[in-house]
Amino acid sequence: MIALYVIVRYVIVKPLKHLRDVSEEISKGNTGLRAEINTHDEFEELADAFNRMMRAGRLERGVSPLFRKSVTHLFNVRKSRMERRFRQFRGGPG
Repeated sequence: MIALYVIVRYVIVKPLKHLRDVSEEISKGNTGLRAEINTHDEFEELADAFNRMMRAGRLERGVSPLFRKSVTHLFNVRKSRMERRFRQFRGGPG
């Protein structure tokens, strides 16, 4: 159970927290920040998209509703995958 917590913490929570923190700082006017996520998965792709929006000047005040929807969807997909893998690990149905 501890291993699952560690996996969820570093695979899901840490990248989302970083994106949240960066977006909060940007909403305060610190527009020079960029999301730095190097996970070689969907989170890195999302951070790259976030940075492209910033470079294009499309994100002026806070995080757009579409970006929030994307983060929520990504979180739910990753959470479902992790839960399915955990059930398979425990010998239950996948």
